[in-house]
Amino acid sequence: MSGATAALLAAICLATVFILPPPSSGQGRPLPSRPPNVGRSRGQGSPSAALVADAAAALLRSGASVPLTLTHLGAAHGPAPELATVARMLTWGAEPQQAWAVAPSYKGLREALALAEGTGAPVSVVLSRRALEQRRGRARDEEARAAALAVRLVLPMGLCGLPAFICLGILPIGLALMPW
Repeated sequence: MSGATAALLAAICLATVFILPPPSSGQGRPLPSRPPNVGRSRGQGSPSAALVADAAAALLRSGASVPLTLTHLGAAHGPAPELATVARMLTWGAEPQQAWAVAPSYKGLREALALAEGTGAPVSVVLSRRALEQRRGRARDEEARAAALAVRLVLPMGLCGLPAFICLGILPIGLALMPW
């Protein structure tokens, strides 16, 4: 490959880097430099809502009360430390709105507990269904992001792959077929 061809391919590759917009993490802030913790969703500090809902459902199925469940989930090494404060406030007699204001990222858990209390449905069943819905929604979001990535990769692959195919596939065959 000649120096001019290599320079052209390098220029095309650099141009694609500047043409495509940079990937975003969805919240307008960079992703953390260290790998995410187990059970934590990518790019967020709070654990996966589905994990917390499943853990709460398991604790409630085993016979624990709602404040005890929140205390265990919010233990020192638990998945959601904010929930220990919510449990303490509820135990001390605070209004539910005031207690749950401490943990706004667990709105889904609060809504599931309120729904179960208001309808009389088993809390563990409501939480398990909520976790399943959250996992399905997250899977749909990830599939949509993967499809968008496939569309965004067409331009760089075309600009880099097509010249390479021509230089390594078509050009040698054409030169071999030419009568000298």
